[in-house]
Order: sequence, then structure tokens, then C-alpha cells
Amino acid sequence: MTDTTPTDTKPGEDSRAGRGLLLDVYRPTRTDGNDPTNGGITGRCDRVTVVGIVDYRNPDDGRAKPDVRPMPREARHREPDGQTPPVWLFISDKDMYLLPGDAATGLPDVRGGWMDGGNFAASVDSRWTRVLGRIVAVRVHDRREW
Repeated sequence: MTDTTPTDTKPGEDSRAGRGLLLDVYRPTRTDGNDPTNGGITGRCDRVTVVGIVDYRNPDDGRAKPDVRPMPREARHREPDGQTPPVWLFISDKDMYLLPGDAATGLPDVRGGWMDGGNFAASVDSRWTRVLGRIVAVRVHDRREW
């Protein structure tokens, strides 16, 4: 299992998921009444709160684990709640997706079994663009088969 403890927390700062940036959920218009997320968070919530980043890029820096960090300070404006649950942004050299936060800790739920639920999340907020370096909607991996 990957260690997903944030690496840039300051002494006395809570390392669990905290405040983040609100994103809107975008769903396909044709689902024939089915929930492609199989009960995932974007099947029941219209918005999510991205609270942190798990960055698998920079393979040449000698680290065996990803860089896990909260959202940049300027993008920590809202606490997640039942209507805007926490998600984490996973980034690699070839992929980018959002993964739900664990209900108890708020940390990324890396127990496995997650897959693309067919929905995307994005924001017109300029802080989202600054985090990603471009305007983009990101796939949400919130479907589980078990």
C-alpha cells in the first residue's frame, strides 16, 4: 500500500484532509436512468472538494513514494461536507484523476478497486487553473465493483 501521508505539513498543522477547492461535477446526459458510478460520490453529489494532491511525477528525485500534499494555501477556501465530499487529485506523467477521500480520515482512499465512474469535475475558478497549469476537467474514479 502506498503511504499517502502529506509531506508538506508544518509542525502543529493537521495532516488530514482539510479545506480545499470546490469543483462542479459534469455527468453524461445519456445514462438511460442508470448510475454509471455504481453508487459513487459523483452519482449523488453535484460538487466535490479537492483537498490534496498525490503527485507521482518527478521519478528522478530518488523518492520511492509520491509527493502527497494539501492543496496550495490559496486554494484552501472550503471545508468538505456531505454535499461536497473530499477528493484527492492524483497526477502522473500520463494520467490525472480524482479519487474519493476516506470517510473517516479524509485522506485518499487507496484500498484499491476504484475505476472511472464516467463523470468529470472541474471549476472555472482561476485557482483550479493555477493548480493544474491549464483549464481541464478531470475524470473522477469513484466507481467500485465490490
